[in-house]
Amino acid sequence: KNELGNGRRKRMKDMVLGPESAREIMQDLAERLLRPAAAAIDLSEAYPFDHAKALAAAGISGMTMPVEYGGSGASFETACVAVEEAAKACGISGRIVVDTNMGAVPAIMAFGTPAQKGRTGELVRGGDKP
Repeated sequence: KNELGNGRRKRMKDMVLGPESAREIMQDLAERLLRPAAAAIDLSEAYPFDHAKALAAAGISGMTMPVEYGGSGASFETACVAVEEAAKACGISGRIVVDTNMGAVPAIMAFGTPAQKGRTGELVRGGDKP
């Protein structure tokens, strides 16, 4: 078994990316990790670092980044599907998917220096708090 809990599945970044691949991976992750912890996270208001790490390990975080910086070059449509599935299970996890694929991350990838792009890629791939 790999980090997705299913030996037949590959990390998202190693797959042909599309909305249905994102949906399948996120539904699996939501059932195993996100949904069971959502209520406790909401009550504690703690940042779910384990969710951030799992999203990164699955290739969800940063999937819209270029391949050369550790992403998959996935479309925003694919990212939106992942956000939708994560948010159904756990609101803050949906926000993590947004923060690691939209907004500042693509702006840095489009306009940052190579060093900024590299550092952003490292942080996002590592499951750091966005």
